[in-house]
Amino acid sequence: MNKALITGSSKGIGLAIAKKLLQDSWTVVGCARTWPEPMEGTFIPYTLDLANLDTLPDHLTVLQKLHADLSLLICNVGKGLFGSVEEFSYTQMRSLIDLNFLSNAYFVKAFIPLFKQRRHGHVIFIGSESALQGKRMGSLYSASKFALRGFAQALHEECASSHIRVTTIHPGMVQTPFFDSLSFRPGNHDSEHLEAEDVASLVMYILHARDGMVFEEISLSPQKHRILKQ
Repeated sequence: MNKALITGSSKGIGLAIAKKLLQDSWTVVGCARTWPEPMEGTFIPYTLDLANLDTLPDHLTVLQKLHADLSLLICNVGKGLFGSVEEFSYTQMRSLIDLNFLSNAYFVKAFIPLFKQRRHGHVIFIGSESALQGKRMGSLYSASKFALRGFAQALHEECASSHIRVTTIHPGMVQTPFFDSLSFRPGNHDSEHLEAEDVASLVMYILHARDGMVFEEISLSPQKHRILKQ
């Protein structure tokens, strides 16, 4: 049985990946705060606040016991925070790093020992084009994604001898609810944004690669870059 766990799987990219996996007969464990729609297939929702690092280890202990047969971990959860660094409170700064980087790193810490014991497993990180180049008004967001990228690169080196694959996908602007709370969004034309299903389709392609080969980092971008204010 193929079983995957996805952080931040209730909407956007995480939800699209969950649906693709379910269509491919995977068992999917979804971790998120809310569940806006029922899922078809073997879907196991687990409700938790991924931003609360104080309680997360206890939840991870439960998840380890319930899903010791996990073969795929998709670290997807994240949020956006954009503006000049002096605009942010200290609480906002910590909250962003906790969610975008540390919560995903906690999940890896919990499940990578199980993968190493079985000498099999795959970790996929959903990064960002902001992890490739920092841009104005994105200092904190870029920092969180650069941290995730560096973590994934080191993890790849650590886990290769254990036959564990580590992949990071760096999407450009994806038309998802990610932008609902922000002051900008990608352009409306198909060439000006990605769809969540584009990232999900890439995940499925990666998973069907032959054993012994790994896609370490992949960038995925719309043909044109256009930003609209909202």
